[in-house]
Amino acid sequence: MKFIILLSFLAGSALASSSPTAIEATQKIAGNYVGNWEMYGYRGDQLQKIMAWTDTVKTSQPIQEKDRVYVKCENTMTYANGGSYILHWTEGYFMNADGSAGDRYFNTNDVISIEREISPELWIIEATAYPQELGQLGLPEGATGKHMTVKKVTHHEGYNVEWILRYTIAYWTTQEGPQSKEFLSMKGYHKHLLQ
Repeated sequence: MKFIILLSFLAGSALASSSPTAIEATQKIAGNYVGNWEMYGYRGDQLQKIMAWTDTVKTSQPIQEKDRVYVKCENTMTYANGGSYILHWTEGYFMNADGSAGDRYFNTNDVISIEREISPELWIIEATAYPQELGQLGLPEGATGKHMTVKKVTHHEGYNVEWILRYTIAYWTTQEGPQSKEFLSMKGYHKHLLQ
């Protein structure tokens, strides 16, 4: 019995020691990215591509606070029509009491979204779809909804790729009763350039 307990303890210790710290995990996010994106929405009853853009993302080095470690991200988006827009957010990990990485998250305009890793390198992110977004996607006034984003990471020599699919589920009510639409609203990728 003591031998079995010892083996269990050693196995648990090995697992714990293999868990990355929040700083180590966040360091893997840091760097430069380039991407290509398409957004889809309704125009009348037809789902169609309504926007396309490329982007570049530059991050800071990891910043540690009391309960988290994160990088600051600056995203410069260039649209197909020649316009551009700069977006800022932070991304990283909450830190467990022992310093190990907890939940991965990103924070845009003080709205925190948790990234759930459901299998190695496959992530799910749930976020509220705000009325302005739903209107941009061609949905009626008064609609409410959610975005469900799926992210798969693949590894290559010199770079990684984050493949993104975002699904939107929207609900509203008409005189005929409850209505809904579920559709792919965005797809694209970020290529993470490894140094």
